[in-house]
Formats: sequence, C-alpha cells, structure tokens
Amino acid sequence: MDGGTIRLARLIAHSHALDLILTGRGVSGEAALRMGLANRLVPPGTALDAAIALATEIASRPQAALRSDRLSSYEQWSLSLSEAITNEYDHGMRTLSTAVRCCVDSIDTARVGGGVATSRDRVTLLPPKDLCAARPVSLGRAVS
Repeated sequence: MDGGTIRLARLIAHSHALDLILTGRGVSGEAALRMGLANRLVPPGTALDAAIALATEIASRPQAALRSDRLSSYEQWSLSLSEAITNEYDHGMRTLSTAVRCCVDSIDTARVGGGVATSRDRVTLLPPKDLCAARPVSLGRAVS
C-alpha cells in the first residue's frame, strides 16, 4: 500500500516486477542490472568513488538543459507520444531561448578577429556553460 507495485512495474519490465513482488526475493547486482533495476555495477569497495565520479560528470553538464530534460521525462507519463514530444520540444526551446536572452542582455560589444563588433553586428556567442554547453548561438548580421 506504498505504491511499490505501481512504481516497480513502471521502472522495470512487468514480468520482472511481478516476479519480485510475488516472491519477495532479493536479487544480485548482475540480476538487477539485467532487469533494469540498476544502471551500473562497480567493484566492491568503490561505490563512493563511482558515485562521486558520476555526480561530477552530471554536474559538469548544462544544468538548465538537464533540469528541462528531467522534467520532460517525468511529465511524459500522463501524455500521449505526440504530446510528450511536443512537451519535450517546448521545454528545450524555453531552455535555449533563456540562453540566448542571457547573452543578448549581457553583451554590448565583443572582440571579433582583431576588430570590435557591436550588438548590431553578427557575433557568435557562447552562452553560459550552465545553459548550453559549448554550442554557439549566432545573432545579427555578419561582421565585415
């Protein structure tokens, strides 16, 4: 009565969930990995180091995009495939527009190839790492 029969069946294949629910048996790390109950296995005694390495890797990624993708993943459960894809796209576009808006609002001039370009010129901007990782965003017209 804690939702376990629902959450487990949504997490792993229904047949595996029923096996675990009806038998109450434990599973080895290898079996958990095979069922999709675990995402990775590490050698004994290395779990903390592996968890820190994973956390560091995730923290190095663009956080706004990760939050957007995570939200889309949770919201998709109640949506049709078409609605879920539209929802994912909408979240992604909001994240990208935030990155562009931050850049446009904070840059008046930029050094371009030895010259100086104003915000009216075409400038390739790198949004803050938190928003778009190193994906350039081009604005305006070409700098001559």
